[in-house]
Amino acid sequence: MSESLEQCPIGCMMRNYRDSDIRTCLSSRRLVFIGDSVTRQLYFQMAHAMDTSLPAAPTDDERKHVDYDLTTSQNVRLSFFWDPFLNTSNSLTFTQPSSSFQSFPASDIDTPGLLVLGSGSWYLRYADTSGGLPAWEAMMEKTLENLSMSRKKAADLVVVLPIEDVVPSKLSAERASTMHASDIDAMN
Repeated sequence: MSESLEQCPIGCMMRNYRDSDIRTCLSSRRLVFIGDSVTRQLYFQMAHAMDTSLPAAPTDDERKHVDYDLTTSQNVRLSFFWDPFLNTSNSLTFTQPSSSFQSFPASDIDTPGLLVLGSGSWYLRYADTSGGLPAWEAMMEKTLENLSMSRKKAADLVVVLPIEDVVPSKLSAERASTMHASDIDAMN
């Protein structure tokens, strides 16, 4: 065992991936992120970590709620679909067992290396129109059931993000009235 590993407690290490690692593991692969602002933030951070010439955030505030498609210098394609409720055709393309891939170009139907799904806060924030926590639970149950029953796997690895804790003091009064820590705990 190397000297540096002996000095580090078990379970505390995170591997720093180099360009050669990315080329070996992900070259010409697609990573798909679908969800809300937390998912979008992770998407941009991952893209920038993989290729520092790519943006680390949306280019301007007017483009927060749109889809993005970036390609790294290692030819890794990263796609982000803005869908905080995980209910648009983009989400369903990847999560429904009988998804119709015919509407997508041939290059888009390859199984992604990674599918990241993130949703929840908009269900709480807009509970009057979304159905709130019960609607989110039903959507997640259906999504997970569809993923497990599909004949074609959605991705080599599917990650469902936890709902990010909110800091009530940083929320507007209106947002604080709809986004409660107890609901977030129940979702996670």
